[in-house]
Formats: sequence, C-alpha cells, structure tokens
Amino acid sequence: MEGTSVDEVCECSTVKFEPPITLEQAESLLGYVCVKLPAVIHPKVVRDFRLSPPGGDTPAQYQDRPVKIRKGVSLSGDIKHLGGKYESAGFSCDTAEDDPNRIVSLSFSTTPGCERTVDYRPETVQLWDDVKRLAAQYFEERRR
Repeated sequence: MEGTSVDEVCECSTVKFEPPITLEQAESLLGYVCVKLPAVIHPKVVRDFRLSPPGGDTPAQYQDRPVKIRKGVSLSGDIKHLGGKYESAGFSCDTAEDDPNRIVSLSFSTTPGCERTVDYRPETVQLWDDVKRLAAQYFEERRR
C-alpha cells in the first residue's frame, strides 16, 4: 500500500470496529490474531472507575459499601510478528464517545513526520495489513 498522505497513513494504521466492541471481544480478537498471525501480543488494560460513598457526600451519610461507577476502559500494547523478520508495532484503542466501555478502533503507533506509508518499513505496513485482514476474518467467522 503506497499512501501519499497523512490521511492514508491513518487509514492504513487503523482497524475500525463497526459496531463498537467490548473489552472481552477485543481480548478475544487479539487472541485470534496471536494464533493466526502468529504473534506475541502484550496488551495493557486499564479500567477507569470511581468509587463513591452511597447516600451522600458527607462522612455521616457513608454506608458500608461504596458505589462503583465505571468510567471507561483503555486498551493498548504491542504486537510482535513471529514470522520471518521480527516486526513489532505498538497500538492503542479508541473508545466510543457515547460509551467509554466500547472500543471503536485499534490504531497502530505512527511516527510524527512520516506522512506516507512509503516512509515506513514494508514489514510494518504489512503487519498493519495482516492485522486488519485477520480482524475482518475474525468478525466474519463470528457472523456465521
């Protein structure tokens, strides 16, 4: 894929999920990519939540158990391809604006100043393509 603009690099380096997926679905997808590529994947998951006392905000109103309010999830990490040349790429996931617990895309890390896909090593772009292809294959198999 020989891109000629920043937009094309963004398109090549991003896997979109329509509809958005849950963290559990993202973990299952990464497991699928791990086996099919094959690759070593090191995901990092952060669950953002707030604990609040039930019944009010003054100590006299506190009860025994806090109320847990989920605020969102964050998934990032790296993928190291095990076939042929060892190529790795960092990634992060974006969440839906209306539901921070739903993941809308996985974006590979790009380098500032590299505005065309030809500015990246061919193995890097191939890794992006392979993950996008496997993601499409994963969801197609789940639809059957």
